[in-house]
Amino acid sequence: MTHFFPYDELTWPEVAALRRDTPLVIPIGEGYDLGKLAEALGDPARAGLLPAIPYGWPGSGLAVADGRRDAGDPFAKMVSNLLDSLQDDGFSRVYALQPQGLELGLGARGLVQWHESQLRATAPSPNPSQREGDQAPSPPGRGLGRGSAIQGHENQLRAAAPSPNPSQREGDPAPSPPGRGVGRGSAIQGHENQLRATAPSPNPSQREGDPAPSPPGRGLGRGSAPLPDDADRDKCVLIPIGHTEQHGYHLPLSTDTLIIGAIGHGAEMAAPEEAICLPPFPYGASTHRSSFAGTLNVGGRAFEDFWLAVVDTLVGRGFRKLYLMSGHGGNCSFLVNVIKYAGERHRRIFCATAWLHTNGHIAGPVLMSTRLSGRGGMGHAGELETAMILALRSDLTHMERVVDETDFVATESYYMDWIEGGALVANPPWDDDTATGAYGAGSLATAEHGRLWLDAAIAEKVAHVREIHEQHRRREERRVAGFGLWGTTTKAA
Repeated sequence: MTHFFPYDELTWPEVAALRRDTPLVIPIGEGYDLGKLAEALGDPARAGLLPAIPYGWPGSGLAVADGRRDAGDPFAKMVSNLLDSLQDDGFSRVYALQPQGLELGLGARGLVQWHESQLRATAPSPNPSQREGDQAPSPPGRGLGRGSAIQGHENQLRAAAPSPNPSQREGDPAPSPPGRGVGRGSAIQGHENQLRATAPSPNPSQREGDPAPSPPGRGLGRGSAPLPDDADRDKCVLIPIGHTEQHGYHLPLSTDTLIIGAIGHGAEMAAPEEAICLPPFPYGASTHRSSFAGTLNVGGRAFEDFWLAVVDTLVGRGFRKLYLMSGHGGNCSFLVNVIKYAGERHRRIFCATAWLHTNGHIAGPVLMSTRLSGRGGMGHAGELETAMILALRSDLTHMERVVDETDFVATESYYMDWIEGGALVANPPWDDDTATGAYGAGSLATAEHGRLWLDAAIAEKVAHVREIHEQHRRREERRVAGFGLWGTTTKAA
């Protein structure tokens, strides 16, 4: 039986120690059958599951692509870059686990399986003749094979088969049955009995020669709830973006995602009438990868394209107040570009970002008055992040492995710390300043301080949410009143 381990809960030395033929899988969404995944991988003893991509594809509730392969598809480019990151680290068996019908052009790196949203989408409609207390019908493909052999009647198979192709010549290979041939070069999951069991029944209104109905999973997203709910259009959408990145010997790769996810969720809980929070996104941009194992990279251009597409989608659905919140320093400069492009493209929105968290006029004084380390103690995997992970997931924090490193090559205008980094912006190699991947004094961290600083970070984000609401309201009042050029130009959405 295959043991699936969570890749993002490892530290970078643990990733470095993995065999390079260990299968690593990035799921696109959750709700897949791990038994079928193990079978598709050849039933290895161990396989790594990376964090699931929570949205961006049809069926996720927040799609930026239509599910067809396209060289300009920002979602497909992002997934491809993530797989490239793993291959750059020497892993030879890397895959994306994707819903049936989603075409990303990954070739042999794509594994295809029915996703739970597709099973919901193909579930039978309520039966008016069903009495209360009767057993509900099983969704397509569920319960298959529990000791029973299930056959699909030949009429069902014929109904789902493609219509005759007048251009097909005698001797040409017959077209593949539904679901076969998806992602040429990909390993395909989903037993043929499931395909037969979910084939549509003959439709009495279908005329001979009409195209056959698509198998379940095509037209991805039918039945999926919008993300966020359209009823929350008046709220500020919090978009926490983390990363899967090395954090020294003692913290997990998921550090940035855990922290910004907790802050975003906490802000929503503190201001439920004003904010709605998306699931934390676990992948970002990293320009430093070669020195320490485990770090992935969406790529700067792909990162910007994807998040601008997310903004476009949300604005198209009527959301006007957006806050892109980063838990990873490498994301921040690219998010500034996203904000600039979004503001030019959508003149009636207020879309904002900020440099990380816990460093503004509310949380900054709390942090500075209670920290135990001096300047340089909170750079990366230092006192701040270690304390927050101790508060959130002490089981993933290995304090016995902490190595404090504060010997950053610092000058008056260029140094590393959480709140200030000097006036100069530069990007020298990380291994100039750290032998372990950490900048800071993680040994000084405590869970008590972690809880204190998380609360301060949440309070600061709530204040930002209220500012975003105020900014949007006051600017709309000026626009409606015809302020300046708004009185003479078309009011673009």
